[in-house]
Amino acid sequence: MAIDGAPSHSLLLAKTQENGRGRFGRNYFSGSSEGGIYMSLLLHPNQILADMSHYTIITAVALAEAIEKIQNRPAQIKWVNDIYIDNRKVAGILSEAVTNFETQMIENIIIGIGINFSIPLSTFPSELQDKAGSIFKDTPICDRNTLIASFLNNFYHLLNNTSADYMTSYRDKSLVLGEKVSFIKQQITYKGTAIDITDSGELIVKLDSGKNTYLSSGEISLTNF
Repeated sequence: MAIDGAPSHSLLLAKTQENGRGRFGRNYFSGSSEGGIYMSLLLHPNQILADMSHYTIITAVALAEAIEKIQNRPAQIKWVNDIYIDNRKVAGILSEAVTNFETQMIENIIIGIGINFSIPLSTFPSELQDKAGSIFKDTPICDRNTLIASFLNNFYHLLNNTSADYMTSYRDKSLVLGEKVSFIKQQITYKGTAIDITDSGELIVKLDSGKNTYLSSGEISLTNF
């Protein structure tokens, strides 16, 4: 749709999906019982590539706040793009961009969101049953559209309101700040403590060696999980 010139703010919604894809090309489990929400939002931002990280941050904050509104339980954000409830992943975000090579401007952003709305735990693959969860373990107290509408209202409020302090919310909802983490860089495993997140979305890790390092991309693991 992006290639064909679909307008900005086009939204695709599905109850189920096949061949779900996560970060780094990994498979993304999607329930077959219509217990999930799968969305792709198309934007034409006309911004430089360096600004892209904020879209993922805004999406994560908007979604976490929408989940909290309907469930009345804290939703936390695992840097960069996963939403957790009770230490179980209930949603993932994948933002992808199409850029103009000559101008380095972003022509299209597709924000993909997968939400475990009410997928029974028993239907998750065995390797995910101790890691994944759903917003509602039993019968949902609201329908999917309520959550989707709340998310979109939050998203556009944060996106269009220049005074919106979404970085403070992102830090406050962080699952990793103050925690021991590990990550792999150039095939070497590093360990340290996540101590802060910069305004541009970089995670600051104080390594066990005492040196601070800044992560702008990649993946971290919580060593106490």
